[in-house]
Amino acid sequence: MMPDPVIVIGMHRSGTMALTQLLEQLGVFMGHDQDPNAEARFFLNLNRQIFSFCGARWDYPEGVRNVLSDDPLCDRLEQWLDRRLGSYEARLYLGRLGWLRFRDIRRFPGSWGWKDPRNTYTLPVWLRLFPGAKVIHMYRHGVD
Repeated sequence: MMPDPVIVIGMHRSGTMALTQLLEQLGVFMGHDQDPNAEARFFLNLNRQIFSFCGARWDYPEGVRNVLSDDPLCDRLEQWLDRRLGSYEARLYLGRLGWLRFRDIRRFPGSWGWKDPRNTYTLPVWLRLFPGAKVIHMYRHGVD
């Protein structure tokens, strides 16, 4: 049985990068190809595409909520994401050798996950794909 992912949510500068680095030190695979903010480029790209599909932007995420509250649209989005997890694009997350070995992120045998601030908004569709996911929400008070 495949392990459920760890999905890190939280806004920029809330400590998510430090948490991701700690998870990696503890053996949780957080992606082969990461950007300077420790965000797996594969999931970062998917979340960006979700935002684009929904007519949303990082500074105006309302479109995501509108699409995720529409069951037929959310079903289509879930199916699209399901296909991406087993596509050649997944090599960004698994690495070339990992992709050749597993061919689908969901076949990765160890602890795994990803971090992206957009997960805060896209989480409902990810939880449709991974209902047993462990979600870690980093919260930093705005005054800080």
